[in-house]
Amino acid sequence: MGLDVDFFIPGSEASVLPMRHHFGFLEMFLNQSTEPVRPGYDDFWVNAEVLDGVEEILAERLSGADLTLGDLPECTEGDLEHCHPESCPTDMLLMLYARALRTLWRAQAEHGPLICSWSA
Repeated sequence: MGLDVDFFIPGSEASVLPMRHHFGFLEMFLNQSTEPVRPGYDDFWVNAEVLDGVEEILAERLSGADLTLGDLPECTEGDLEHCHPESCPTDMLLMLYARALRTLWRAQAEHGPLICSWSA
């Protein structure tokens, strides 16, 4: 068992960024004022306001590790799979989260608000 998280495009159900076990990444979203997609479910909307809030949290964490939100390549499917949060160095994990956030920004700009679906 573990945490499964997916960000996807509403209507098409196309996956943008699936991941497992990365509660640290999900937690940054859960700390935002998110709107549920449907009452009684955990799925929530990810719009520009939510992404801004996550970016602020991530920038603080990166700064604490002497890293910055620079020009990073997009996350590719599988990047987060190869770095389990319990065994991955913190700086590498933060950089992967920054890359993942850039991927979500791009998808949100192209398709509008995304949906985050998760289950533990």
